[in-house]
Amino acid sequence: MKIRFLFLMVLFTNFLFSQLPCPLKTGEIIPSILRCLGSGDDKSLNRIKSDNNQVFSLSEGKVVNILLHSDNSKTLLVRTVDDYFYTYSNLDKVFFKPQDKIEKDALLGFALFDEDEKKYLVEFQYWKKTERLKVELNCKKPD
Repeated sequence: MKIRFLFLMVLFTNFLFSQLPCPLKTGEIIPSILRCLGSGDDKSLNRIKSDNNQVFSLSEGKVVNILLHSDNSKTLLVRTVDDYFYTYSNLDKVFFKPQDKIEKDALLGFALFDEDEKKYLVEFQYWKKTERLKVELNCKKPD
């Protein structure tokens, strides 16, 4: 009985700590089109839609770079204190510049509005050096 209880506690603890908070206060994960079609998709990419456009930092870190894309969107690259990288993409406005230090829960910027979804949309990825890692975000899942 004690072993089962201990095993369940380990599973529950692992579940709690394997998730990151949602970078949008009221975000909902949306499946990618490729995932819906069943072809090889990137499971490390989290697409989040929201009625709120504010994007928040999931960890302390430092801004490595801000990428500007041809559609005028921006991608913010943040190196965390434990040498992982977070990428926040589809941003309209970013409030930091390269080399700035970021605190956890800091307002990073604003997401772009997506006409297809009729909501604000952010794409988030978690990296270890050059390897994309799958991470669960504590955002609402689609019904």
